[in-house]
Amino acid sequence: MLKTCLAAGATSILFAGVGGPLAAEAQPAEQAALPHRAILDRYCVGCHNERLRTADLMLDQADVSDVSVDAELWEKVVRKLRAGMMPPVGRPRPDTAMHDGLVSWLETELDQAAALHPNPGRVDGLRRLGRAEYRNAIRDLLALEVDVADLLPPDDSSGGFDNASLGGLDPGRLEAYLLAARKISRVAVGAAVRPTSNTVVVPSDLAQDQHIAGLPFGTRGGALVPYVLPQDAEYDIAITFGRDFLQLGLTGPAGLTESHDVVVTLDGELVHQVSLEPLQMPSRPDATALGGQDPAALREALYAATKNEKKGTGPDASVRLPVQAGQRLLGVSFVSKGSRLAEQYQEPFSRPHVAQSEDQRTQP
Repeated sequence: MLKTCLAAGATSILFAGVGGPLAAEAQPAEQAALPHRAILDRYCVGCHNERLRTADLMLDQADVSDVSVDAELWEKVVRKLRAGMMPPVGRPRPDTAMHDGLVSWLETELDQAAALHPNPGRVDGLRRLGRAEYRNAIRDLLALEVDVADLLPPDDSSGGFDNASLGGLDPGRLEAYLLAARKISRVAVGAAVRPTSNTVVVPSDLAQDQHIAGLPFGTRGGALVPYVLPQDAEYDIAITFGRDFLQLGLTGPAGLTESHDVVVTLDGELVHQVSLEPLQMPSRPDATALGGQDPAALREALYAATKNEKKGTGPDASVRLPVQAGQRLLGVSFVSKGSRLAEQYQEPFSRPHVAQSEDQRTQP
């Protein structure tokens, strides 16, 4: 009898020595979660179970010892508990210590699970600024309006949007961004730059018979150009006026049948005024005298008579001004002579009518 008891005792000690520590190490989370599981079973599972499915929430099936399995569910539970919305009014509620302990446990477990398994969502490995974003960033940081269209390649577009997926920086694009940054930084700090030039072309569909906002009152047409001047220096401003559509500039500015005053403004202040005079055209052969010739010979004769006229390759007016560095507004416009009505029209046109065979502009 003694041997049997000893044997049984020995066997019991053997199993305790081998299985006890392993079981304690294998289930620490389950043991720690037991008090919180009991709170949920007592106060929450009565409504939120697989049979009732209140608010489509089944806490009897949820594993509180491993919140990472269904983190979204436990985040919802924490929000309801923190707001004091659960258990609802009229139902038994845990005391403050039990309530705060459960919430603290869940928040800690959720934070640890998120730290071990981060999920940043879908992100680009390296996202660059688009041209519009780059321009806005330069404006906000340096107070410079820079036309980055001349510095950076166009952005890829997808579905009509150019910022849907900008992608990374290939070697060519990276070099363009570095060169743009170098040029902009030199302008920002006023570093020495080589003399250079920039041409601004007025859009052909911009009405030149009306006042343009930002230019002085009493003027018509022209252009208002924002420009960043890198240094305090003298700047040459050259102005070329629109040419005859068909003669390709051989006759000088189109519509110049009388003198017109042109004003140059800087930041709204008048800095220069020049009078634009009509050209003295050389005599041309009388077409009737060439009536016996064929059309090709007539064209050759007209070309020979006009080949020495002003070709329109140079500026029509120019001025040199000492200007301080910074963001400036340069304006060029005509002094308005008022609205005049051509006899063959019953009302003036915003943009004078151009017949198929001739240029009928009456003002430059």
